[in-house]
Amino acid sequence: MKPVGSDDELVLERALVAIGLPAPERQPAIALPGGQIVHPDLVWPDARLVVEVDHVTWHGGRVESVYDKWRDRQLRRRGWEVERVPDHEVHHQLAQTSAELAELYHGRVALLRARPA
Repeated sequence: MKPVGSDDELVLERALVAIGLPAPERQPAIALPGGQIVHPDLVWPDARLVVEVDHVTWHGGRVESVYDKWRDRQLRRRGWEVERVPDHEVHHQLAQTSAELAELYHGRVALLRARPA
């Protein structure tokens, strides 16, 4: 199995797969416009969708918040949609959050299929 950054990522991934989403890639290398390489938590290339699971310990400070916003913007510049899921939602709203992410996934797939080549 590919590495996972946290137990919360694994919990969310399993919940998403259980409701019918394909298994995501875990922490694949994605090049940003400036050449920097990032490893997002969960990635669905067919939907150009990235899901990041944020724990307050690692993403709660000002420096981390500024970096996360910059990184998300760089990913969007490459055509990725970025969704951030706080650990609180994984622990207390897993079913609702999973359903919302599944809706976003299916919407992205439909949007990308509808675009002319």
